[in-house]
Amino acid sequence: IPAGLDPAGQPQGVVLSGPYLSEPKLFAVGFALEQALQGRVEPDLDATIQQIEAVTGQQ
Repeated sequence: IPAGLDPAGQPQGVVLSGPYLSEPKLFAVGFALEQALQGRVEPDLDATIQQIEAVTGQQ
């Protein structure tokens, strides 16, 4: 579950596990946690493309 970024800008996450056949409860808890944390960060694809072009010399 996305949990945001650490001080260095690296993505952090939460992993849930449970006993056999507990998937419905895990999905519910995971969804609630994801909504509460609002940790998903949209990637900056333009910056990534520029970095790739700078390294490869290709567009």
